[in-house]
Amino acid sequence: MELADPNRSFAVLVGSTRYDHGDLEDLPAVAANLRDLGRLLEDPDVWGLPPERCVRVVDPASPQVFLDAIHEAAQQATDTLLFYFAGHGLTPLDEDGLLLALPSTDPDRAYSAVDYARVRREVLGTGPRVNRVVILDCCYSGKAFEGAMSGPASGSVTMAEQARIAGTYLLTACAANTTALAAPGETHTAFTGELIRLLDRGLPGGGPLIGATDVYDHLVGELRAQGRPTPQQRLSNTGRLLSFARNRHGRHDEGKPSADHARNGATGSAAASVPVIPADMHELLRRPPRYVALYAARLYGTDPAAGRGLLRLAALTRPPQETAALLCGLRKGGSPEAAETVLATAAEERSPLDLATIVPSLRALNDDEAVARLLPAIAERRGPEDVASTVRALHEDSAGHGSRPDADALLAAAMATLATTEAVLDLAGALWSAQLDDHATTVLRAPAVSSPEETSRLADALHSIGRTAEALALHRQIYAFLARDPAEVVRLLRILEQAGATPDAQRLVREAMRATTTLPRIMVFCEALWSAGLGEHAQDALAGYARLLSAQDVIGFATLLQGQGHDDAVSHLLGHAAKHHPVARTPEFVDALRALGRPLDARGLLTDAARRAPEEVGELLVVLDARGASHDGDHVRDMLPADPLLLGRVIRGTLALGAPSRELVEKVCGLAEPEFARTLVTLPQHGLGDVVDLLLSHLVRSAPEQADTMLRSVEQVGTPLDRTVLQAKLSTAGARVPPVRGGTIGALLGLHNRDGRRIPLTDRPPLFSEEQGRAVIALCEAGLSELVGEVLANSARGMTTQEMLSLLGLLESAGLTSVAHAVIDGARWMFPDLYERFIRAMLNGGLRAFAVYALESAPSRLTAAQHHALAEALGLPAPARPASALPAPTHTDGPPAEAPPPARRRFDLWRRR
Repeated sequence: MELADPNRSFAVLVGSTRYDHGDLEDLPAVAANLRDLGRLLEDPDVWGLPPERCVRVVDPASPQVFLDAIHEAAQQATDTLLFYFAGHGLTPLDEDGLLLALPSTDPDRAYSAVDYARVRREVLGTGPRVNRVVILDCCYSGKAFEGAMSGPASGSVTMAEQARIAGTYLLTACAANTTALAAPGETHTAFTGELIRLLDRGLPGGGPLIGATDVYDHLVGELRAQGRPTPQQRLSNTGRLLSFARNRHGRHDEGKPSADHARNGATGSAAASVPVIPADMHELLRRPPRYVALYAARLYGTDPAAGRGLLRLAALTRPPQETAALLCGLRKGGSPEAAETVLATAAEERSPLDLATIVPSLRALNDDEAVARLLPAIAERRGPEDVASTVRALHEDSAGHGSRPDADALLAAAMATLATTEAVLDLAGALWSAQLDDHATTVLRAPAVSSPEETSRLADALHSIGRTAEALALHRQIYAFLARDPAEVVRLLRILEQAGATPDAQRLVREAMRATTTLPRIMVFCEALWSAGLGEHAQDALAGYARLLSAQDVIGFATLLQGQGHDDAVSHLLGHAAKHHPVARTPEFVDALRALGRPLDARGLLTDAARRAPEEVGELLVVLDARGASHDGDHVRDMLPADPLLLGRVIRGTLALGAPSRELVEKVCGLAEPEFARTLVTLPQHGLGDVVDLLLSHLVRSAPEQADTMLRSVEQVGTPLDRTVLQAKLSTAGARVPPVRGGTIGALLGLHNRDGRRIPLTDRPPLFSEEQGRAVIALCEAGLSELVGEVLANSARGMTTQEMLSLLGLLESAGLTSVAHAVIDGARWMFPDLYERFIRAMLNGGLRAFAVYALESAPSRLTAAQHHALAEALGLPAPARPASALPAPTHTDGPPAEAPPPARRRFDLWRRR
């Protein structure tokens, strides 16, 4: 224990001596309290605060004056901040907590006093390594220990627990339900008067410093003996025990520690007092560790108790390095029980500085296993302040023994023992006091508390002292647990909103929705949100339930909402349900709104439905027609924009269900002639060719005389291909239009000129570009597959092999197998060698099925050897030689006859045919 540095500390003494309200008596003794207590704190023999660092606020005029003094001191203090208040204390009528009365305070107006929670926030505004001392001399001052965030029944962290993590010592004049005493005629109030006498006269029998619990123990004894209210205290676990006063008693017992020091020696002395060494042991214990180890091992065999006593003395009294050597020697000498005695004694009773030497000494002795056992033993058997001091000592090892990994391992072992909120807070506070902020943050971010309840309490405490990031991280781990209680969800949502953590709030609402699955519980949850003023989250919950619940449950929930007076929520719920449920359910939600007496909202739901995807609108129209809701169907159709493409997609939706909308077909067919023609050209480009068939079929039935006019209009707004396709479709629909000719198709595909003659290979660009491919597919889809196949087969003689492969690939991807076979049939003019190369080209080009067809459909075009080789390449059974197969060429002894020129060969083949 060491005295707080007065040059880096601040004291704020506040008191109210007079009161304006008749129910509050004046307290003239408070003025003497502030005067004499401040004088003692400034006295060099007591603390020695510079006068400018001891602020007195007598009869503060407003809460701002009161709190400003604390705020400014908290910002400047770097060692210790002491806050003292004397005056009337009040309790709110409808909640827990403590109010500190000002001269102008009206007991019926709580806002005219200073809420202690605001004082606490200002006190906590200091840095994490600043010690905080709060002394309250007022009625009900024990209320300062009660939770500021929620009642005790919720299991939340109390203010005293929050004081632990903040490193605060809280001393009050009385309990939560007791009034303090200001006896008439006395100079000071009872509590402060005894405190002043202690500081002025000193503590008999104490050490050189008066510790925090020395003050408390003395006050309790003196005041209890006088029959006066009993003080209360809470002391945080800090690495350096709180002391803000020297002991002025005339005679100090040199070497006798104060009560605090004896309880918790964390500054380098042994954790327990050093035992007295018997005279006959002095010489033995001064021997080398190797000798002590051998002697103790033999002694264990005859007198285990004596052996344990000897080893305990050695572990406590020998230098740290020798203690490590003794432990290592016992372990390697086969004495595990004796080694355990040394290890346990060192872990429990050697100082942090000693432990910081023992650990690297064991590393130097290559006894890593001993270290692995010692570190968890320290974590389990020592208090948080000793663990923090040991971690710091290991980190600050100036000898360069490389102990930082061991420091981290010790911290990890200590974290593994944390099962309660108090344990986590104590360790974090001790690390802060040891100036190990990063390690404290590590503890707060990864606690291994025992239950979700403990995790929640810890998160609340962290949030109350401004550790928002760590608090939110803990809350995220237990959203599913918290979500089961609507009140807890509401409380946490407020915290998240204050922290600006909108994504976390949304996630919590989703978890709560998953946890509440029955309509009564859902209603309770939403009511809790509305009652707490969290309407935006209630709206989000309604939207989520609209997706999660069945259509029947959504309607039941809407009925409950209306019964509770949440009329706007009804439309919100059913509107979201209509958007997220299958469109076929929309009529049910429309009927539900009408049944609840909301016809305009029902009509609005249909209007919104008309804006859904066109195919879904088509499905809705079919459902409405099937239900006989013709008026609703008419409304949906009226809401559709006059966009032919959109209308075509809606028609496709009705067509897919086998109930094409006659009204929409008539609406499209009723367009003006140029617009209708443009629609017929545009729809196939968007994959709506079947809709065009439906429109043309209706046109032929209702106005067959318009077919020729429509074709002329298409010729004006579209391409020749568009006209040809529609001409074919009209013909299929039964219109009296001229049939499509093969020459027209050849011209469209770039195979023939206008007079129907084939274009020579040398006079045209390569065939079957992407545009030509689309033309082939469009013509085939228009019902011209057979005619297209004939044209392509007749034109095969004028194509290169590469052009034919491109054409076949296109036909395969479009599924036009019959047309592809016609093209292959048109290639039978080829000589055997050329036909064989053609088949192999198809095989190498990934067109195996077509290659098989070419081989099996025209075996006579190949020699037996060619047929056999191709069958083997295609993985087909070896065929018997076809009767019509060409014989293999034979040669005489003379040179082979020259082959005719290519042109002559084609002419001869044509003449034979």
